[in-house]
Amino acid sequence: MGFEGKDNTDFEDNIREMILAEIGNIKLNQLNDYALANQDTLRTIYGNGILNDENIKEALRNPVTARIWDDYKIISNGFVFENLPHPELIAYALEHDVFSEKELKLIPLEPGDTLQKIIDRYRTEDLFDYLKEKLLNPTLPCYEV
Repeated sequence: MGFEGKDNTDFEDNIREMILAEIGNIKLNQLNDYALANQDTLRTIYGNGILNDENIKEALRNPVTARIWDDYKIISNGFVFENLPHPELIAYALEHDVFSEKELKLIPLEPGDTLQKIIDRYRTEDLFDYLKEKLLNPTLPCYEV
């Protein structure tokens, strides 16, 4: 596995732990910038099996959870879902029973909307696969000239 040569298990473990700690501590809105800045490293260590799908997804849980609660605070104060940068996170939280009954009551709904309709409208098939792909394949920002 990984880099050739002597027993590099400690080296690979240290690299894995360092990168996963970085991913776990970034803000979700900085994911693309982090991925762009570290694209070669991420692809190399992922390609060499030092990082895998499961440990990347697990590292993304902290940024996802933090962003869910940030977005919850925004929508519970009357902000509309459509204007959230990542409404799929609230859909994920609703689908996975993250919020208590008391918290659910603070989520404003448009006439005719239900929490299930919010889930259906905004859910991403596999949120963590989607975010892992964004991490491994970042997009360049588009600037108007």
